[in-house]
Amino acid sequence: MNNSLKKQLGRYFAVILAAIILGGSIVVYGIYDIYRLNKEQKVLMESSVTTLKSATRHLEWIDNLNISINTGAEFTGKLDPTACLFGEWLDSQDIDQIENEEIKAQLMKIIPLHETDPSQSRGHNTACRD
Repeated sequence: MNNSLKKQLGRYFAVILAAIILGGSIVVYGIYDIYRLNKEQKVLMESSVTTLKSATRHLEWIDNLNISINTGAEFTGKLDPTACLFGEWLDSQDIDQIENEEIKAQLMKIIPLHETDPSQSRGHNTACRD
């Protein structure tokens, strides 16, 4: 009977130990998952801020170009498509490595427009300054 009690206590101990190990593994995995999601969220937030800054600067650039065209004022913006925040980002990316096909397709539409010489744009003509 004493031997049977020892076996039964051993089984309970093994079950409790297995439950603790399983529970601990679930907690560790949960903490890791929270860390991973937090890291992804940070990257998305930084990307959103960069996108907003890039869009704002492009609008300022367009406004500057428009003023130059309409008033004959000197255009002070840069014409190098890699000099802006978006151009720097594009230059640093390997588009083929982007997994999201929708984003990749949109970028493939934007890149040629972004690299277009503004003097070739519709409405921009050096004759209109004279």
